[in-house]
Amino acid sequence: MQNLLFWCARCVGLFYPLAQAFGVRERLWGPWNPQGVVWMHGASLGECRLLLEVIRTLEVQPILLTTQKVEVKKFLQKSLPSHVQICLAPGDHPQIMERFFASGTPRCLVLCENELWPSWIDACQKRQVPVVLISGRMTQKAFDRWRRWGATELSLALHTLDAIWIQDVESAKRFAYFAPRHMQISGDWKWLGVEPSEGKDWGARSIDLALISVHQEEWKFLEEGILKHIEFGGDCVLVPRIPAHAQWFRRKLKKQGCPVVDWPDHCRGAVSLVSQFGMVQQVLGDSRLALVGGSFCALGVHNFREPLLQGVPVLVGPQSGTQEAEITRLETEGVLRRIEDLSLVCIGREGRDLWVSGWFPWEACLHIKKTIEMSRHSSQRALSELVKLLAR
Repeated sequence: MQNLLFWCARCVGLFYPLAQAFGVRERLWGPWNPQGVVWMHGASLGECRLLLEVIRTLEVQPILLTTQKVEVKKFLQKSLPSHVQICLAPGDHPQIMERFFASGTPRCLVLCENELWPSWIDACQKRQVPVVLISGRMTQKAFDRWRRWGATELSLALHTLDAIWIQDVESAKRFAYFAPRHMQISGDWKWLGVEPSEGKDWGARSIDLALISVHQEEWKFLEEGILKHIEFGGDCVLVPRIPAHAQWFRRKLKKQGCPVVDWPDHCRGAVSLVSQFGMVQQVLGDSRLALVGGSFCALGVHNFREPLLQGVPVLVGPQSGTQEAEITRLETEGVLRRIEDLSLVCIGREGRDLWVSGWFPWEACLHIKKTIEMSRHSSQRALSELVKLLAR
């Protein structure tokens, strides 16, 4: 009996911190308050910002915004409008959905990208709650997983959706395999974010190079280039994908004798490290060139749109993940460049003017706005249709 109590106590000691970190209690029990609201769900910060852009176009009405990440909830709840409530998403299980609907019924559910949860959709369908999918996408990996493990559930769920807007033709073909029905190609709605060049005037931007969403595994592709840039007096800011990894990057830089400061401080001849969540937009608003992480390892490139939306040209690595078509298009437009290793890019050798000869002369920053306007056109038209649908 004592041994059993010991192991029970040990399991609680091990799993309770994890449960706290991932908000397990809230996912199982709430509290939620869906009565009469428009329920919108985004997996992480990028999707939630997309949904907040949609919310800004709606008439003021109660909104329930759910997310999968505790840190996103904590970050956004400080600045949301008074009519928007944010909480962690309920688990995808019929019993949990019964508890969710016990406290009220939403007017509709707006899902984003690939957040397709059969129990949610089924529960809404039983209560005649409209469900729509915006900016939908399905990678080949997700397609294979659904086809193998959940084809029937996904097919039933997709047939009950009231409207589907898909990012591209390839995703539409994969969706059509499970539910051959009408859907609209509307592009990636993440282009509906902040207006281009929202940051400082170009001449006033002081950060030469911002490295955002960088993983530890990518260090070997970036280290030499960063050190060269600092040697020539560059002003560089590094934003780890996981804020807690900032100390790991600090040790690596100091081992090479590279000066390090903590954001928001930054200066020439030093790397500024960001250890807080949600600082990327602030960094990019003062940056002249951005390198986007995830693209130098198997994870695939992270949010390369965020720098472009602030008028900042982008460097990415060879791993485009699910974004190959979009990366290729932007590279053709001349606002993004793929590289194998940061050390191969000649930066910082002409003082403060960091542009890569033959790729991005500073005048080309004027092309970014035109590229974004073209990317936003289909999504803006689809957004108008969504607003009319939600107003019924």
